[in-house]
Amino acid sequence: MKKLFFLGLVVSFLFGMQAVHAEGIEGIEATYTTDSKIFLQWDHVDAGLLADADGYSVQFGPYESKMRNVDPSNLYLDKKLNNVSLRGAEFERNTWYYFRIYTYVRDGRSYVLTNGSKILKWKYFSNGETEDQILEANDPVIADSTNDIGIDFGKLGVVRYDTYATFSWSRPNLAKSDADGVVVVLKKTGSSDTLVELKASLDMTSGKITGLTPETSYEAKGYFYKRVGGEDQKFGAGTAETFVTQKAFSAAQKARIDRLRSQGLIRDGALTTVSVGGSSTTTSDTSTTTSSTSTSTTTSSTTSSGTYTRAQIENKIKELETELQKWRLELKKIGTSSNSSFNRTTTSAATKTSAKESLRERMCRILKRNCN
Repeated sequence: MKKLFFLGLVVSFLFGMQAVHAEGIEGIEATYTTDSKIFLQWDHVDAGLLADADGYSVQFGPYESKMRNVDPSNLYLDKKLNNVSLRGAEFERNTWYYFRIYTYVRDGRSYVLTNGSKILKWKYFSNGETEDQILEANDPVIADSTNDIGIDFGKLGVVRYDTYATFSWSRPNLAKSDADGVVVVLKKTGSSDTLVELKASLDMTSGKITGLTPETSYEAKGYFYKRVGGEDQKFGAGTAETFVTQKAFSAAQKARIDRLRSQGLIRDGALTTVSVGGSSTTTSDTSTTTSSTSTSTTTSSTTSSGTYTRAQIENKIKELETELQKWRLELKKIGTSSNSSFNRTTTSAATKTSAKESLRERMCRILKRNCN
């Protein structure tokens, strides 16, 4: 029964339905007790709904915008409880706070919030009085890519080569709470089977797919995605872009491309790379030897792309700075040692010279007289 209940939640997300405004969670109240605690209570939901849930969940805080079904909860309680005591020390007087109750279902290590109540807006005054209001919730609607939700991925740029293609897109105007990233879905033209999905964070604006077949027609489409109930839900589909890969490059063409790439005239790198039938989307540093822990598949992919992530570039800079500091110290040691040796030699030679030359001989030499 619980599996059917969870399946219903996923279906409701896919078709853009509000899965949370419960009919049963009512009567949410907050009371400031004499032992400096806030006593929060609510009515139990219908027994049929509660039987399919794993318990109650409580959200609270000073921001109304955080009282949504996609935001984390503060507490997860047993289904037998319909009240909880919160420490008053966490709440300042004369300040508005917001509370919301859900039922929840566990999905592996994740929690899916369901049957959300309305929002209780509550304040405790210095004189001991309280004030509260009931507000409507504003949960985001996670819809299927075929539905229009007012968010469009936009234009997907494609540059085609023989066995790979690079993709670019505009930085989305979305908060990280609205989406977890972007994804480019690649299929062969006329096929419904997905070949590979290129995922990137909201901060990235380019990607690369390798392992393509020369002179083959492909279709690529961009989406946003968000992790809901342990699954990635796509939304905001862009326009499908169809392209045909070029004829397989000859050795001379590849050499020319490598030369132009080294001169910066061809930029076929990307911030993230994935291969059809392959695995890694993370590039590694190929300036060092192959004694690193990266797999051969990842190394070869990086060699062909010549691109690195921001974190890898920053780590490489730190390594180079450390290496540079080491050689500076070595150079300083050599310079100090040479100067010391030169000083000792000069002093020793002067001492020997002065020991062999008497005062009379020195005066004769200075006055340029023949003292013999």
